[in-house]
Amino acid sequence: MKGTKEDLDVLSAITSIYQRARKFDEAQNTLNQALQRFPNEEQVYFMQGALYEKMNKVNDAEKAFRKALEFEKDDPQF
Repeated sequence: MKGTKEDLDVLSAITSIYQRARKFDEAQNTLNQALQRFPNEEQVYFMQGALYEKMNKVNDAEKAFRKALEFEKDDPQF
């Protein structure tokens, strides 16, 4: 991992695979790696929120989504 956009894409794909397999702990570990390498990427916080949502951790999901919004306040996707 060199901290490139491609690395972020790989971590995102791995997280998605774990989520689909309902291996939420592994997905969380992958997101923790992503947060360490990409602390200023809204995509990571959005993925974190989505994972928390699937785990029914509503308060944590809201915090993660709000953090993502801090980066892209004008992005209509959010």
